[in-house]
Amino acid sequence: SGSMYGGRIAKAKESLIFFLKSLPMNSKFNVISFGNSYSSLFDSFMETNDTNISEAINKIETFNADMGGTKPEIALEYLSQQIPSSSNILIRAVFITDGHVWNIDKVLEQINQCMKGSNFRFDCLGIGRKCSSDYLKRIADKGNGEAVFCQDNQDLTEKVIDILEKSLSCYVKSCEIQYT
Repeated sequence: SGSMYGGRIAKAKESLIFFLKSLPMNSKFNVISFGNSYSSLFDSFMETNDTNISEAINKIETFNADMGGTKPEIALEYLSQQIPSSSNILIRAVFITDGHVWNIDKVLEQINQCMKGSNFRFDCLGIGRKCSSDYLKRIADKGNGEAVFCQDNQDLTEKVIDILEKSLSCYVKSCEIQYT
């Protein structure tokens, strides 16, 4: 969004590049930018290899805070359409933002769509002092993920590593214990 100008878009790009460089081999990725509209780096999920990661990084380095408002629900709708139905594929999404979203119910509804029939986890990285922690915690809770926050002047390396460690670890989605 336009509010990501200056240091915040730099932090978002830095964290995104760090995430991409940390992806395990044999995984797939894509990057969806959003504002008043959305844009996907690739038409589909790409294999994690040196060529695809380099291409993604080159594109990310050109990102600007020029997509208008903050409407992640449109990017989430696109994401939900990209997830194979009834898939056992483990899907991890990281939502990077600096602020507030006005239509939280629509965002939560779209996260529900992403989670249908898939093993999905949605983590959040909030950048800047004006980022709504309540909003991101609600999104992360709905997406079985974590919300992590980085102030404008903080080094985000530790925050990104925190999300990576949690997102790459196993978790129990549902559990039933029976005893007699």
